[in-house]
Amino acid sequence: GVVGYGNLILGQDAGNGLTGNSNLISGQGAGYNVTGDMNLISGQGAGNGLTGNSNLISGQDAGQNVTGDSNLILGQEAATFSQGSYNIYSGMHAGYAAQGSNNSNMGYNTGDRVVGDYNSAVGDNAGSFLEGSGNVAMGRMAGSVYGYSENTGYVDRQNQPVSGSKPLLKVSNTVSLGNFSLSLKDSGV
Repeated sequence: GVVGYGNLILGQDAGNGLTGNSNLISGQGAGYNVTGDMNLISGQGAGNGLTGNSNLISGQDAGQNVTGDSNLILGQEAATFSQGSYNIYSGMHAGYAAQGSNNSNMGYNTGDRVVGDYNSAVGDNAGSFLEGSGNVAMGRMAGSVYGYSENTGYVDRQNQPVSGSKPLLKVSNTVSLGNFSLSLKDSGV
């Protein structure tokens, strides 16, 4: 059932367990167990387990189990299990399990498992598996030690499969521009 007022819910099994107000939820099975107000959630299975206010989530299974406010989440499975506020995640798997605020990630699997604030990544698998703040990565796998492939799972920089634990690269205030570029020391920019 739904507890709250001013909610608009469209879709089979959408909004079950909703305990917020003024939410718009659209999509089969979307918005399960949402706690928060003024969220716009669209897409099959999107926004399930969301805890936060004023988030815009669109895409199949996007924004599941997100904790935070004022996030823009677009793309299949984008920002799943992420924590933080004022983030932009755009692209399939972008921001998966990310922790931090004021981050911008655009592209397939960008910002995967990042821990930190004020990071920006653009490009396929850019800015993933890092811990730190103020980093900029632009290009395919720029600023990333590991990437993700639908066919093989996690891969290293030579596109070889990787299993087991994947330690985070610990850097702050770096700039990595260009495909496979990797800055390992503070840039001072």
